[in-house]
Amino acid sequence: MQLQRLFFGTAAHCIRTSCFFTFQPISFPWHLKSYRHSDLLYRQKCVLNMNNKVEEFAETSFTKGIEDVSNETKWETPEALKDVKGKVISILYCDDSIIVINKPSKLRSVPGHASPAKAHCNTPSGKWYTESKQVKGAPPIGDKKRDYHATWALALKQASEKYAKDGVEMGHPSVGGLIRSLAALPNASVVPRKRRTFIRYCGRTNTKLIDFSKSIELDPSIDFGSLDVEKREDQRSIVEKIAERTFTQIYNYQRPMLNLPVPTADHESAYGQLRLFGLEPSADIPIKIVHRLDMETSGVMVFARNDCAASKLCEYLREREVIQKQYIAQVREWPPFHEKRINTGVINFPLSPSDERLKWKVDKDGKASETRWKVVKEADDGTVTLLLKPITGRTHQLRIHCATVGSGIIGDSLYGNDPVQWTEDITNKTSILHLHAHRLSFPHPINKKPLSFQTPPPW
Repeated sequence: MQLQRLFFGTAAHCIRTSCFFTFQPISFPWHLKSYRHSDLLYRQKCVLNMNNKVEEFAETSFTKGIEDVSNETKWETPEALKDVKGKVISILYCDDSIIVINKPSKLRSVPGHASPAKAHCNTPSGKWYTESKQVKGAPPIGDKKRDYHATWALALKQASEKYAKDGVEMGHPSVGGLIRSLAALPNASVVPRKRRTFIRYCGRTNTKLIDFSKSIELDPSIDFGSLDVEKREDQRSIVEKIAERTFTQIYNYQRPMLNLPVPTADHESAYGQLRLFGLEPSADIPIKIVHRLDMETSGVMVFARNDCAASKLCEYLREREVIQKQYIAQVREWPPFHEKRINTGVINFPLSPSDERLKWKVDKDGKASETRWKVVKEADDGTVTLLLKPITGRTHQLRIHCATVGSGIIGDSLYGNDPVQWTEDITNKTSILHLHAHRLSFPHPINKKPLSFQTPPPW
């Protein structure tokens, strides 16, 4: 028992002392499912004889057993968000690798389009796109691949011309020197257009792009840490550092040339608000998006702050069983419970895109979709509160499954027996979707420490 206390610490000890069987050694499985069905809870279930309370205890104990990881720090609301009432994120946890937030309803998870695309593509100088080494004439609107190839090469050329006028030498260990070297390649279309691939390409070909024998004065605006320009083993890392800033410079030239709609403002998305809070690693290293919630859905989200954490979180999501997601929803009619008094079940309805814009539908030939549900509460008017666990992650999965089995989630504007008229007004309570991402549990992507976050629904 002493060894067990030493291993699990105070948190596990508090769980043991809250039980009826304090003096018997018990195992403490960290996986939620095994803990729920452990011998300890089975004995408690016999004593309490209340399934819902035992289940609630299991969920709460799981969170406490892992750790209360929410930061106590009060994040000061940025000036740009002080006039945004009701649609401001709250930060639950933040370290060098991840950020966990609570997203309010009617707020985008990621930036969207605030206006439609223009009829043609413009260059940074305001002239119509008319020239490129690869393509002559204005690029066709519908050919995105050709647009990106052509405009990337043109952006690289224009950026190089700008630095040439500023007197930056080709091959100098700076952003301007690297851009001039890339533009001087026989075929500029070989330069990758994706950030990570671009950085690796520059690092791999560093001896061709940067001439370290000419100058050892590095770009003062870039933090190189302890890297030494005179050491051959550090030169690749130095070029990769420069490449991070270089990619942003070229992309800033390319973006106005593309047929892209105007993006939403930072305060209009959870991702943008994180930037306003100053949590983006740097201007050249954006926050990584690993998953998202519907605009109408509130609840817990996680973002990555570096490539390593993003890769690991995406791996967790693909494996499905590693990340535990739970949602709370309210429905007015739930036949399995109201008619047959069934408390738990599994919904298996394949889903596919609908002909209607923004909607999906049940389709026997669609993608497999599974949702586990449990009734946790029934109100006096018959409204049922459900605990939902999506096994798969299809678009609108929970909303469609609830609408297919029952009357649909309260406040849903797309599915159900009586869809509401949607409005962006957060004070309009009738149009708020009663679906909340209640809990998110996963191992930390770097140190593997089990983490769990939960927030109550706003309705």
